[in-house]
Amino acid sequence: MKNIFESPPPVVENIDKETEDSDEEVFQKYVESLELTPDDFEKQILDIGSNTAQFAKYAKEHRISKEIYSIDIRPASLEREKSVVGSAEALPFQNESFDLVVSLSAIPNIYIGAEFSGRREQIIQQAIEEMIRVVRKGGEIRLGNIRLEKDREDGYIQNYITAVHTVLDQLRKREDIIISTQKISPDEDLLRIQKV
Repeated sequence: MKNIFESPPPVVENIDKETEDSDEEVFQKYVESLELTPDDFEKQILDIGSNTAQFAKYAKEHRISKEIYSIDIRPASLEREKSVVGSAEALPFQNESFDLVVSLSAIPNIYIGAEFSGRREQIIQQAIEEMIRVVRKGGEIRLGNIRLEKDREDGYIQNYITAVHTVLDQLRKREDIIISTQKISPDEDLLRIQKV
């Protein structure tokens, strides 16, 4: 994994029990998948679907950033400072509170969690609308682990891709945001939403 910082922070041995990835590995996944730069860490960041807030913890411990807030639906995130329990569909923050909203896996997890509700597109759209609400004008939302390629054979993944496209088509009607996508790997796209 490449390191975007001039001098790499020391390796941390703390392993998250659920993911078994070290804090450093989780941090590097965020940096690479969300194309984070050193300038991004000067901003006030909200990490949605943060699990145990390893990204924020590593950044704070290595003096990369102390302005990362974490939210996850599971209570495990309460163990960290600036972490709250909550859902992406009803963010407990004021309007325009953050410069940058990030997530490695919120959209796929929302899709999976909404499987039996019959409202997948509505729930995904509600979550993205909430992200737009809490990001400041001129700020950005970066969502990783998004799959947008429509020619997949797997029916479940195809349904997920169709749901994401349906939501993006609705969001593109808004005049206060600019949506762009970028291929990160053969199976992963980065979704960027800039609030103007």
